[in-house]
Amino acid sequence: MSEVPDDEGTGTKLVPSLDAALQALIPTCLADIIREHRDEASLYLTSEMQLADLTGPVAALKVRGEFTDWRFLTLQIHSDLLQERKVYVLGLRAGRFATMTSSVHRLDLVKGLVQTKNSVYRLRMDARGAGEPPTAHLIHICATFNDWGIGPALGVPPFFY
Repeated sequence: MSEVPDDEGTGTKLVPSLDAALQALIPTCLADIIREHRDEASLYLTSEMQLADLTGPVAALKVRGEFTDWRFLTLQIHSDLLQERKVYVLGLRAGRFATMTSSVHRLDLVKGLVQTKNSVYRLRMDARGAGEPPTAHLIHICATFNDWGIGPALGVPPFFY
């Protein structure tokens, strides 16, 4: 905490340090990304059973990029108005850039391919991520959800590119 002049200039008030305020914005895990309406939405690592529902042949035509340190994530909306579950791939594209795909339509883990609505991606099977994504990936999820317009409604921390 730091002392700063109050708004009227009559004394001082205690405010959290800038570092503490910034640290509070940074999610520490997937469950920390959705901060509002948590009773209606959740984000988590996709289960093997959920992946089985998406398994099928994917043609390796026009592969758009390759992922390393990848994970499947599920965004589940379970409100009175909408019941929806979408699976995404999150990982490093070209070994350097955190990327999150649009929703996965089909996946072929034998070939290491994922098909979204408009693209096919290759998954490096020897470079699958384990457990919670790293902080940079968590921040990327926030920026992606905010870019897609769903972040504010879910209380996602305000990160943008």
